[in-house]
Formats: sequence, C-alpha cells, structure tokens
Amino acid sequence: KLHLEQAVRVTGQIHTRSGSYDVDHIAFRDHTAGQRDYGPLDGEAWLTFALPDGRHVALLQMWHSGNVSALRTGFYYDGRTFHHIDRIDIPFLTSATGDPADFEFSFEGPHGVIEGRAQLDHSMVFTLDEPIGMPLGCDLAHGLVVVEGPARYEVDGQPAHGWIERCRRTAHL
Repeated sequence: KLHLEQAVRVTGQIHTRSGSYDVDHIAFRDHTAGQRDYGPLDGEAWLTFALPDGRHVALLQMWHSGNVSALRTGFYYDGRTFHHIDRIDIPFLTSATGDPADFEFSFEGPHGVIEGRAQLDHSMVFTLDEPIGMPLGCDLAHGLVVVEGPARYEVDGQPAHGWIERCRRTAHL
C-alpha cells in the first residue's frame, strides 16, 4: 500500500582506519511496505539515476496478465521542477542473466523525448514467490525472475550511475 522513491544528495565524510573520504553524491532511497501479490505481474522495468547537472530520473514500466493495462510512470527532476512521466520505453528482460545488459531507453520529458543508454554493471537474480517472497536465484519453474543491479547511464552526453531492476515471467524469456 506504500512505495517511496526519493532522490537525495548525500554529503559528508566517511572515516576508516586507513583514512577519511569525502562524499558528495546523489542517491536513491527505495522503500516499499504493505502486502503484495505478484500473481498478475508479467514483467517490469525500473530505472533510477542522477545526472551530474542535477537532473534525477525514476522510470517504471509494468505489464500485467489478463485485461489489466500496462503501467508507465515516473518522475523527471530537471534541476528546478519535478515532472510526472507517463510515456516510457524500456526494453523487456530477455534472460535470467540480465540481457539485454546494454540497451537504449526513452521517455517523454517536458520539452520532448529524452533518450539514453543504460548498461547493467553487475547483477543479482532472484525469484518472486507468490503471493510474496524473494528467494535468491533463478527458479525457472516458478515463473517470475528478477534481475537487478548497479548501472551506468548516459543521457545528453552526460555519464551517470544508478540502478536497474527488471523482471519477467519465465514463459516470456
């Protein structure tokens, strides 16, 4: 019943035995609470990243079985204003290893289409149990596999870091 996705700037220092490290970075906080039912979910693609010029993006694309229509939603922060996004194009997950791991995506920004490239650096795979649960590993017999991990992005020539999460029913892989 609740999902919270926040882009935040983290600043400060980390002190260790071997030295101190300055931190000044954009990050995303992701938290979901409440009961879930993965039963009707056929697939999902979720991208989050922050660009060096201060823009933040979170894109979510989902599709469901039966007569439930696809959901495309997210936000684009242009450095001054948050914009709701509802036109998104992210390629489907095609394997339990995260393919395609390097892909193009696009979304409708306030002044037209914004295109970018994403590359999954490393990944973790788990299976969504029904009605709830997330055991590690790929259970091809079970049906809904999630691959997620840190990613590199490029938008308008700017490199960025973020996260990719995609899932798909194994019948479609």
